[in-house]
Parts: sequence; C-alpha cells; structure tokens
Amino acid sequence: MAEVQPQDILLRVGGLNRQGIVAGTRRTEEHKESFTRATVKRAFRDRDGNARRASAGSLALDWPTGLVDAAGNPIGGPLSEGARNQLVTDPENFGAWTTAGTIAVTGGQADPFGGTSAYLLDSNTPNTNDGVLQNITFTGNATKACAFFMRAGTSSLTRITVKGAAIRHEILATWTAGVPSLATASGGGALFAVVPWGAGWYRLAVNANGVLAADTNSLRFDPDANGGGGTVYVFGANAWNAPFPQSYQAPGEATGVADALTTPFNFGPLPEMTVLVRLGRPLHADAGAATALGVSPGIFSFGAGSAARIGAYFDPAARNIISVIDTGTTDATQTTPIPAGNPVICIQYRNLTTGGSTALDVGSGMTAFSSAATAFSAFSSQTLRVGRYDDELYGVVGEMVVARGLRTRTEMLAIP
Repeated sequence: MAEVQPQDILLRVGGLNRQGIVAGTRRTEEHKESFTRATVKRAFRDRDGNARRASAGSLALDWPTGLVDAAGNPIGGPLSEGARNQLVTDPENFGAWTTAGTIAVTGGQADPFGGTSAYLLDSNTPNTNDGVLQNITFTGNATKACAFFMRAGTSSLTRITVKGAAIRHEILATWTAGVPSLATASGGGALFAVVPWGAGWYRLAVNANGVLAADTNSLRFDPDANGGGGTVYVFGANAWNAPFPQSYQAPGEATGVADALTTPFNFGPLPEMTVLVRLGRPLHADAGAATALGVSPGIFSFGAGSAARIGAYFDPAARNIISVIDTGTTDATQTTPIPAGNPVICIQYRNLTTGGSTALDVGSGMTAFSSAATAFSAFSSQTLRVGRYDDELYGVVGEMVVARGLRTRTEMLAIP
C-alpha cells in the first residue's frame, strides 16, 4: 500500500478532535473556510453530547454518535442544512396546545438547552387518552416528518400520533431506565434513530405516510398510554413539509435559512484526484427506500453552476450515493447504495483534463469507473462547496480530505 505523503494532501476540512482542533495535516491560510447562515440559530450537540445552539452566521459543529477519525477517536464537524420552514405554531408553549381528557400541563421545567421552557405532561388519572395536541397545516399530500424532545417522567409508555381524518402514524415510546425506544402501533412511516441530547433528554423523530393536506392534521402526545396516570417531559416540537427531519427550529425561527460553507480550491482540475468524506449519519438516510425526499442532498461540489465541476450527492429515489463529473456536455456518474451507519466515502476522479471518469467506494469495494465525460481545463469556479452539490446535505461533514492521484479507500483512511 502506497503511503500518502503530506505534499499530496491538498485540502482538509473538518475533523475536529476533542481538543477542538483539526486533526492531522495543517491547512494553509489560503484554504480558510467561509461560512454564512443569516437570521436563525442552529441546534447541535457538543463534544460531550450536550445541547447547544449556534447563533446566526456561526457554524454548528455537531458531534454525531459513532462518527470517528482514522484512529477511531470521536470527531465533530459542520452541520449543513437547507432552508426548510417549520410548521408547528407553538413549538415550545405546550400550554397553548389543545388538551384531551384530564391532563395537567406544567411549564417552567428544565429544557435541553439549559433554560426552563420545557413542560411536564401529567395524565393525572388512570386513562389512556389524556394528552395534548396541536393542529398543523401541511401543504401537499405526501409523507411528512415531525421531531420533538422528550425526557422520562413516571410513565413507561408514551403515545405520539400524527392524525388527519384517519391516523397516519401512531407511535409508542417505551421508557426503559429513562431511555425511549420507538415502535409503530398503527398507520405507517419511518422511525428515525433516537438521539441523546444530554441531561436525560432525547430527540425523537418520525414521519407519517399518506398525509392529506385537506385534512385537519394534528400532532398529539399522550404521556401514559398504559393508563396509569403517569408523566413525561416534552420540549421543542417541529414538523415539516418533507419526509425527513432537520435540526430544531425554535419559536420565531419557522422560516428556515440554508447553511453555506465554502473554501477556495486553487489546484484543479488535476488529471487525477481522490476525495474522502466522513459523514455523520444524514437525517434523510433512514427515510425509507420508497420515500421521495423532494431534494437531492449534496455532499460536496468543486465548482458551481451546471458545468465544469465535480462532486457527489444522494439519489432521493433509489437511495444511492452518486459521484459526478458535470461538464455541460457529456457528463459522467457512478453509483453505490447508501451504507448503514456513518458513511465513509472514497471517490476517485481520473483523466479530468482529457475526458474524465469516476469511481467510488463506501466500504464494499471500489466500483468500476464510469464512462468518459467531456474533458475540461478549469472548474467553473475555484471554490469548494462543502455539504452541498445542488441541494444541502441535511447532515454532518465530519471530515473531508482531498489528495493528488488515485488512492484507495484504505490508503485514504490511513492518513493520520
């Protein structure tokens, strides 16, 4: 195996270790990243797993569970998300939600972000149908996503329901030693991974199939589905006109704003180059094989526009990762299925200046090279866009390494 020399590493983005510095080869000043996100904050988890919020114009440096560097050490990276509008009118004020049955709704509880904006829902009486709900105005008939924070109270079973004229998805959260696990009780939809957010809080996310916009749709929480009069803590309920969730949007932040992380790249196109990307599990990766995402989440793009660029993105229909050479004339693509866990993607680009082709490896071996694209002599812009090709990633770029030459995934993973 050929060792990758320091001079062959052209660029490194991300890869924050527990000391908060970029691991491995240093970058030159000319490769400083530029980041923008106006108006809204972005929720993320810090290196200790605690809930944090990045202010407008500041990176959200998230630490996804299970994302590690070449040595197996936990790493964080920039969270990249698009402009998506949030539809729950009162995402934190559960006192304004409609009550059903006999239930106490008590505010002023400690929330995941260190404030006191959470609520305690208390069924009070032995009844399985005590809860709170809020109507949500969806647009279009499709699969819709919801996400919310919960912390264990005295209940061992909590019910979450997305309902229109009929139940679209009824979910049961079983509490075991303070940790929730999700199961579908009726209806249908995806159950996304339960994510710990510190101080006993967990973020739960689901979607519901077959939602009809003309219905009176609602999101409902019943604290004790066993009918024992138990309690549960809730905070931060969100919903979107999309089949997968994104990070938390607080009151006053219903209108989403896209993240934009770029850095100069003045080396290309080279005849041959290899890109390694470590991704925190993208929020859309578990949305289901039959679910159309409505976007083609982008991983990166060298260059911009519709010509003279290379990059990679997710195929929303076939559930694939695609590497692409986009020339404006004859393009080239190669495809491989989305792997389980946190994807580590190695992409090779060869003969870019004479008629390029691409291959990629996500852990199951390098694919064959694609057919040849039209050659090009310069990128459409000398800028790397991290976390997007055409649409935003909706995930975390843990690390991105760019090297000269054609390197195997094993060689790229061995870079310290």
